[in-house]
Amino acid sequence: NFTAVSAVTEMVSLALKGVNVKVGNFLKSTTGAQTPAFVQQAAKLVDGASSAQQAFASASTTGNLLVVSGDVRPSTVSVSSVTDSKGNTYTLAVGPTLWNTSTPRRASTYYASNIVGGGSPITVTVTLDATATRVQIYQHEYSGVAQVSPLDQVSAGTGTATGATNSGSKTTAYANELIYGFGLSGVTALLGPS
Repeated sequence: NFTAVSAVTEMVSLALKGVNVKVGNFLKSTTGAQTPAFVQQAAKLVDGASSAQQAFASASTTGNLLVVSGDVRPSTVSVSSVTDSKGNTYTLAVGPTLWNTSTPRRASTYYASNIVGGGSPITVTVTLDATATRVQIYQHEYSGVAQVSPLDQVSAGTGTATGATNSGSKTTAYANELIYGFGLSGVTALLGPS
């Protein structure tokens, strides 16, 4: 559980085959006895743009999983595509979730499984259907996750400063799934887990 310090928040959970999640669950790799593991992350905030690009600091490993979560303001602007410099295919896992009614925003999470990596670091590009006041992208790489159909469960939830944000409970289908959680706040950061 994550607890909002103040303001309107949005929480997304994924369970990926490999561990358990609250934005989605991704299934673990079936090759060998791999356990899902965090590899690297990058984040970027851009104001007044119709796209945002962010490169990882290091080269990614072929076969790994990339998860890209984003926040777009205003809510009338939508993500039209998520692409990267290696031509990996991104699938919408959850969203767009409308949150923060005082300054409406949309949050979404995409993933690319069994990626092409190596060479130069991957640059992720989030393209919008119009110019946004603000776009934020958060990208993560994980190893040890199933390379085919990795997404097991998803959930999303919104809340206010008066209580904890909860994206709901899910029962994962497999042992050792990767649980990916993504939270946003309109004013301050989230504290967690608690």
